Amino acid sequence: MIHLDLTSHAVTAEGDGDVDHLITVRTLQTDGSASMVARYRHSDDAPVGATEDIEETVRSRAGRHVMREYDIDQPGVYVLVSGRREMEQNRAFYIRVSFDDVETLRIVVLPGSFACPWIVEDELHHYERDETFQFSVRVTHSGVAVADGEVLRIESDKSGVKFARTTAWERILEDDDPNSV
Repeated sequence: MIHLDLTSHAVTAEGDGDVDHLITVRTLQTDGSASMVARYRHSDDAPVGATEDIEETVRSRAGRHVMREYDIDQPGVYVLVSGRREMEQNRAFYIRVSFDDVETLRIVVLPGSFACPWIVEDELHHYERDETFQFSVRVTHSGVAVADGEVLRIESDKSGVKFARTTAWERILEDDDPNSV
């Protein structure tokens, strides 16, 4: 449904046309860097901050660069780590995946994540380290999965609502301009 690409300078979030997984994360591992996706465990017997690694589903190699894909299929808090091209450093992102209701998936980029631009459905947002950035995506419509994931809302605790899709009724009223003739 949603594809998060961490392999370039900006993080790209877009629909991927696949209904088998909620989120597919693409990472790049280079020399001296790491690549992984892990889910924070939240059981009573788990130590605070304990994580469980998510197994990669796809791996491809180009020279010494390794491209990996991971599938996220359940709500929770995740850490996404991806090496950065031409640099010996890692970029870490912390996200919370939850459902607002049966149709709407919410992805929250938590404070402390690596500061870099995020591109969500062609909307550019410059994420800052102490910011909470979130976007909501319609993943089902009338009980049927939406393969491309329709972005409904993009907002930040720093800059407010960046994008909000209006309802069909509001769009009809906006189009019904009496002076359009």
